[in-house]
Amino acid sequence: MKMVLGTLWSYILQALPYIIVFFPLYIAARAVWLKVCRRRVRFRREIGLSALCLYTIFVLTVTVLPEVSMQRGLNLYYPGGSFGAHNATSWNLVPGNFLNYVGNSLQYYGGAALYVSLLGNVCLFVPLGLLAVLCYGGAWWKYLAAGAAFSICIEMFQLLLPRATDIDDVLCNTAGMLLGYLLGRLCLRLSGRKKLPHKSRRSRKTAKGFI
Repeated sequence: MKMVLGTLWSYILQALPYIIVFFPLYIAARAVWLKVCRRRVRFRREIGLSALCLYTIFVLTVTVLPEVSMQRGLNLYYPGGSFGAHNATSWNLVPGNFLNYVGNSLQYYGGAALYVSLLGNVCLFVPLGLLAVLCYGGAWWKYLAAGAAFSICIEMFQLLLPRATDIDDVLCNTAGMLLGYLLGRLCLRLSGRKKLPHKSRRSRKTAKGFI
């Protein structure tokens, strides 16, 4: 548990510079969009969308964005190597290879690597599915497709990074997205929210979310 918390804290610190830069840009763009479209500001919804934006930045920081260092000026770097096509040598397209990884983790590392890597790939996408379904609602297959597409884009980009590209990561990420969707639907049920009649088709779509 100590290793998991330490890894999570290091990722949060790694994401802070990107949050400081990009989150204000999101706020400004969202404010302009609301003004141009003459939409009424609903604070619960804006908080939910802001949380979704913040967590998306976090996911991108963990998976594809370089680390930021302020030593001797501003430096962006990837631990273990540099960006480029020369990294496209470590990849796996055979589903189920993670079973070997699980065995090695339990045998040599006491399961610590299993928690951080394998379960981390599932848990990483759970908040995405949860926040998205609370904000937008929608059918489960949309989250299946969105989770798989987002994960595939990440893995394709990682071909250029000093990291391994693995089809099992896509499967775990997609499973996490669906788990987040199910948790979101559970929240909707527990909230006891009733669907209200809406006049327009657009408003009916918006009403499917919790916020």
